[in-house]
Amino acid sequence: MLIKGIETVTEDLDVVYMNSIALLGDSYKTLDSRYRLHAESKLKPDAVILHPMARRSELDTSLDLTPHNLYFAQAAGAVFIRQAILICLLGRVAAIPGSIRLLTQ
Repeated sequence: MLIKGIETVTEDLDVVYMNSIALLGDSYKTLDSRYRLHAESKLKPDAVILHPMARRSELDTSLDLTPHNLYFAQAAGAVFIRQAILICLLGRVAAIPGSIRLLTQ
């Protein structure tokens, strides 16, 4: 489904997953104006917003202190996932201290 902008559907969404818009010549500015969220966006009261960070203007900082913000928790969790992947790829699971290693088995 192709939509004209995010504001046309946000009132119906429980979860909004944002991602940074890739720079494709000058088209970033065209896309950006249609796909931007801010504290005044029409969101369900219990809707949550996810974003892998780092952000550009698609996700305004005015949302940071709202209950919709789950993107900081998402970004924090991603650090541990990356660490686990690197430990496994490097074959270093045995080097993890015993009490922590028990959680991986």
